[in-house]
Amino acid sequence: MRSRSRFYFCKTFITTISATNNYTSVYLKSIDERPPEIEAREEFGHWEGDGIVGEGQQGHLITLVEGKLGIGLLFNAGNRNQEKIVEIMDGLQIEYGKYFKDIFKSITLDNGSEFSDSTGIEKGGRTVAYYAHPYSSFKRGTNENWNGIVRRFIPKGSSFEKLTDMDMRRISHYINTLPRKRFGYSQTTLKAAHQSLLK
Repeated sequence: MRSRSRFYFCKTFITTISATNNYTSVYLKSIDERPPEIEAREEFGHWEGDGIVGEGQQGHLITLVEGKLGIGLLFNAGNRNQEKIVEIMDGLQIEYGKYFKDIFKSITLDNGSEFSDSTGIEKGGRTVAYYAHPYSSFKRGTNENWNGIVRRFIPKGSSFEKLTDMDMRRISHYINTLPRKRFGYSQTTLKAAHQSLLK
């Protein structure tokens, strides 16, 4: 019984349905496996990821928020297919090039099936993906707080159909340029991130 319990806490078990309606068992790295510096938020580059669902459970926004400084990114994924997060990571890797691995050292994700392609997310060792336990959003508190601010612009139950990439950038920029409590309201997350990257 002890070994089963230890195994459960060591890995998060997710079952996804393939295109042929066969069930596939996928073992993913649990949030419990993260090194202490991620939990302590001592090092820049460790992100949290989550999804926001639109009206009638249609549409899907993906948020990525850095744990130490709180800077965030917002994407309109369109749907909850698991390749969407991989496409986002591919785009970020192209955008940040040789700096990508320093900026995105790890990502702790919600354990929904839309994030379950850890192989695609971690492609070529570019980052490390960890997964939260079910019903434990408090373990990704920075991400949850950021999502709450997103909801000021996109209230719960809204349709995402007409949201553009420019809308995503505008909302992200607004949130990232708010004076934040963690800096004594004297600095924005965007300025703090720039300073961190210049070190």
